[in-house]
Amino acid sequence: MPNDLRSMLTEAKIGQYQAAMAIQYMNFLPETCDLYAQGVILIIQGLQNLLNDRGASLEADGDFNVETMGALEHFAGPNWHSKSWTQLYGDVIAGKPYGGKFRRARGVALGFDGDIGLLPKVYEYPLLLALGGAFVWWKWFRK
Repeated sequence: MPNDLRSMLTEAKIGQYQAAMAIQYMNFLPETCDLYAQGVILIIQGLQNLLNDRGASLEADGDFNVETMGALEHFAGPNWHSKSWTQLYGDVIAGKPYGGKFRRARGVALGFDGDIGLLPKVYEYPLLLALGGAFVWWKWFRK
């Protein structure tokens, strides 16, 4: 397996000059990229070349279509869109079908909806919030 991004791209039949345009996008997630950017089109074209080498019959035109996504899912799994282009290249170059394990490229976003059980949701009662703030100021911060 190649040990750097340029080697990955050249293995995917992307030339040295074109690899320089594509390298800057390799650590992005597919869902965060503009699919019409020249470097991303080259990455997709290389991915299609690799998938064709592994048995798919895709047209290597740089279009990220449903056939490409289906062939990619065979190697990278159903959550392929949460992996970077580099991870996708690594999965396809390794040539092993998806085994059920999933590596996250991003952490899980955590949030708070304001519900803390018995107390009312504060954002539903702004007057109550203002009165509470005024009481705290009056009791402890007034001079």
